[in-house]
Amino acid sequence: MIGKRVFLILLILVPVSVLFAGDVRIVRTLPVTAENNVKASWSKPGPKPGKVSALNKTQFSGRLSAGGSGGLDVSGEALYGLFSDSRFSLVQPLGLLGSMIVSGTAFRKNIIEGLNQNYSGKFSLTLDKIRFSTGVSYTEKISVADVLNTDDASALITASVDVNYIDTLPVSLSYNHGIVRKKQGETTPDETVDDNDSDNINFKMTGGLGGFGIELASSFNRKNDKAKTMLTNGFSNSLAITSPLLGLVKIKVSISPVFSTVDYTATGNRLTSTTLDSDLGFIFPLSDSFTVTTGGGRYDYWVQEEGPNSTGGEPYTYGWKASTGFQYKINDLFSADSGYQLKKSDVGFQHQLQSSLGLSGKENSWFKNLGVNGELNQSYNSAWELAEDKIGWGSKFGLEPIEKLNITGKYSGNVNGMSSLNWNNSVSAALTHEPDRMLKYGVNLGLSDGLRSKAGVTESNVLKQNYGGNILLKPQWNLKVYSFGIGELFTINSDPGSAKSTAGIQAMLSKLSYNMGIPIFPFLQTRYSLAWEWSSLYNENGTASEGNNFQHLFGVTLSGDPVPLTFTAAYSLSHGTRGIRHDVSSNLSVPFRGSFSLEGNFSLSYYTEDNVVRVPFLAGINLAYVF
Repeated sequence: MIGKRVFLILLILVPVSVLFAGDVRIVRTLPVTAENNVKASWSKPGPKPGKVSALNKTQFSGRLSAGGSGGLDVSGEALYGLFSDSRFSLVQPLGLLGSMIVSGTAFRKNIIEGLNQNYSGKFSLTLDKIRFSTGVSYTEKISVADVLNTDDASALITASVDVNYIDTLPVSLSYNHGIVRKKQGETTPDETVDDNDSDNINFKMTGGLGGFGIELASSFNRKNDKAKTMLTNGFSNSLAITSPLLGLVKIKVSISPVFSTVDYTATGNRLTSTTLDSDLGFIFPLSDSFTVTTGGGRYDYWVQEEGPNSTGGEPYTYGWKASTGFQYKINDLFSADSGYQLKKSDVGFQHQLQSSLGLSGKENSWFKNLGVNGELNQSYNSAWELAEDKIGWGSKFGLEPIEKLNITGKYSGNVNGMSSLNWNNSVSAALTHEPDRMLKYGVNLGLSDGLRSKAGVTESNVLKQNYGGNILLKPQWNLKVYSFGIGELFTINSDPGSAKSTAGIQAMLSKLSYNMGIPIFPFLQTRYSLAWEWSSLYNENGTASEGNNFQHLFGVTLSGDPVPLTFTAAYSLSHGTRGIRHDVSSNLSVPFRGSFSLEGNFSLSYYTEDNVVRVPFLAGINLAYVF
């Protein structure tokens, strides 16, 4: 029902574009895959949003395409469907008043193992001091896989207004309505995984008025989760006012009430909660580069349960909080900040410390950036016993020793635990270099370790390792560009503490890819790719099973002068532990009468599944008009 509504709206919008004319030329490029890759470039590109009014010229362009397809699905049943790949864009200047933009997309395509469709429409009106925009979209993807069939659909309606009558105090209001439906099943997607609809309203006003700073934000959120039988409503509001005091200090006052309800429709229970945060802070701008902040506040929390399974009562807790910190920044080269916060309530005490440091290099410098950060979180119960102790840290860097040679790295870690200890570390690094437009290569690695122990005994110690590399060559000869690429990704997952492992190794996976593109003539290009996957996995009995899978793809593309059409074809052969599979695909586009073109596609697969030979195929044809 959702898809039909959106589809009808777009069927009304898209054909309107046929009434206009545009100056367009078709530029065909050699695609790198077996899919049709005809590109269109307009002789006069669309103006930037800020320059639309100055041009005072209507810009209307797009593509109108419709057709159909038919064949057999994986189960041998007839498969029919409609095809569309249409879109349009209208930019209408309104003189000195502003501009109007309308755009839409209608895409629907059947494939052998499913269906993809996407419909959307957008409208925006920009005037001198106000901007209004709205949009609607619907997306659905149906997948028929060997093990699980899925049907994922979502719809979204949006609207927003931005008002700027006071230059220093902009105001915005937005609304979103979303619907999500996800189903799955072994034969048909009849099991509901997710089924919800939601509404979100947000109001924001941030800026300055006179010598005062104003931050006002309000939001309403509603979510009806039918799969979990939960209805959630929430309202939040926050107001902060900053005012100069004695010329050297700024005072900031804020209040933030939050109210929410959760209804469990299956049991009839309801949970209601209310939170009120009140803060008072001082800002000391000691210089243009150095600022100190300090403040304190109070928070109150009410919660009430109602219904057959509720515990009753109306618990109430409150607490006090205080914070201090500083920010130091020198242009865009150096920055440092640190903050400390503590909270005290009748149920316990907690404090948090955060710090970060950042360095940035100058323009054209080999040094790009360096950053470090740290965090400490501790919580105590009412008896002043340590209940939580967590420490986190991290760092990152970026270098460019020579032109187009980039080196980046990142590290993060944390330790958390009282009765049980959780220790996690993660490090990654990458290098990319393009010494010439005909050569590009890169390497990368990643390591992550997760240690879990209890009472001094190691329960698990999972180590994940990733190593990769790739190189791409594009030599040129006789006005032709050749392409050769190879890449490797090797992954190891191990857990010495697991009884299923042998020599500490649980799984190894290697993926090797090779791609080659060779132009025979300016209008004829051939390509070949190889994907080799090797895996070694341990089952529940601790025994290893190894396997190799290969995929070879041969393709050809025919496009450009003197050939008055675009044709692509590809054949794929897969073999190994997953069995033998053959796949064939082709696409044809024949332009005629200027902006029209006739397009056709065909795909066929041949493989054996559950001792049954599967031969699904799909053929389609459509007419396209580019304007």
